[in-house]
Amino acid sequence: MSRHHFFLVSLKIHLSYRHERKTLLAKQALISLCIAVKGLKAFIIPSIIGILGFGEEGELIEKVLFPKDPGEIAKRLKRINSGEIIAELETLIKKLRDKGYEIFVFEDSDLAKNVRERLEVASEVETQSSIGEAFRENLEEYAVKMQFLKSPSELPKLIHEVSMEISRMSVRKAAERRDFLVVQAVEALDDLDKTLNLFAGRMREWYGLHFPELTRLINNHEVYARLVHDLGKRENFSDENLGKYGLPKRKINQVIKAAQTSMGADLYDVDIE
Repeated sequence: MSRHHFFLVSLKIHLSYRHERKTLLAKQALISLCIAVKGLKAFIIPSIIGILGFGEEGELIEKVLFPKDPGEIAKRLKRINSGEIIAELETLIKKLRDKGYEIFVFEDSDLAKNVRERLEVASEVETQSSIGEAFRENLEEYAVKMQFLKSPSELPKLIHEVSMEISRMSVRKAAERRDFLVVQAVEALDDLDKTLNLFAGRMREWYGLHFPELTRLINNHEVYARLVHDLGKRENFSDENLGKYGLPKRKINQVIKAAQTSMGADLYDVDIE
């Protein structure tokens, strides 16, 4: 092989190698760019011991533990279950963002939505995630490893105490709700009573033009309204008709006498109707 031919072959191989290397580097750069754009994911798992962040492979990345008080734990879990962002969750998100995590996966859709809107981070929902299930299956080990509990046998007692606290909180809230409804009902009845009194006053003013004496003799609004509705003109206020309304005999006689000597104006049938 001549030197010239050898040189050409070597140059061709070299150029081919450089091209392949550039292509490989370009692919690696593209992959890195895609990873950067996609962002690292962290699974956020609330629990009875605190809020934990796991990577996509199930490794524990970061944690923020709760106080070791059943009452305090119950308060935090109840707020989280309502989709509320508590201080521990906000702290965990900040720690994870500092480590480069940009996408946060939740098992609760309300919590994911609120975190996305309030903390302005990307969030996803994966109900009953495999990572969350794996953590819950080994909760005792995590609790002891993190020195939240001294031994796995303490966990059932803690769960019972926290559950009782949550139940008490729910009962108190329900009682407060009932008290609120009672107050609303009483106020509604007061408003209704005021409205009825207003209508009764207008009715007495109108019918008083025809039979003014009846207003003084009948104080009960309901009885007054029934008499006006059923009997109409004062000429119909007879002993027989008035006896149907349970009025005392003395009161019936007073009404009949007042009807016979009334100073009120006459009304047409259409006015009564």
